[in-house]
Amino acid sequence: DKTASNIGSNTTTTSTGSAGETTAANEYLVAVMSCLSPGTLDNNLTSPTNGFTEQEGYINNWTSPINGGGAGSYLDKIVSAIGTYSTGLTSANTGYFAGCIVTLK
Repeated sequence: DKTASNIGSNTTTTSTGSAGETTAANEYLVAVMSCLSPGTLDNNLTSPTNGFTEQEGYINNWTSPINGGGAGSYLDKIVSAIGTYSTGLTSANTGYFAGCIVTLK
């Protein structure tokens, strides 16, 4: 139905950006978030916002080829009302992030 994406740097607060207003109630929302913190080998994503649930299968504390710590997460939520939705996570370390969200009827 709707999508959004967002990127950022020099922050510990990640965000998907806000998807446009959904066209129906009872939509399924899926979000994916990734972060990289150069100079540290330890990173993780925690504390989903706006009622989203972090699902199993997320990856914390992976090491990238440029000697940085990274993390990735998959989140979801079922909504019961038409609205504009987004989510975010907190990164353990300052760095770069990319996030996206999609709403499905």
